[in-house]
Amino acid sequence: MPQHDNLSYIDPPISAPKDGSVNPAHVQHETFAQCFAGVRQDSGSPAEFVKLMRRFYDDVGIKDKKTIVFSDSLNVDKCLELKALAEEQGFQPSFGVGTFFTSKQHRV
Repeated sequence: MPQHDNLSYIDPPISAPKDGSVNPAHVQHETFAQCFAGVRQDSGSPAEFVKLMRRFYDDVGIKDKKTIVFSDSLNVDKCLELKALAEEQGFQPSFGVGTFFTSKQHRV
């Protein structure tokens, strides 16, 4: 099996015509990178991940504005920092804020 450094060569499991028609001759197959709205960063360096994704999308010719969902140990200050970082690289940032804000025990 050939080695690949990413999955951009794999066709998604479901494809449909872009124009809404049902003519199978008009079906355009997209890669996962093309059909997904974006990616999620959950661990590691968010700054490195943003750079990696910018290079990846540029290398495969994707011009659409993609979303990056950050979800690793977030707080308000970190969200604001990541928002600026993502927007500088042309991404739409989103945040999966959960554990830190919702699972902390509060004593009364």
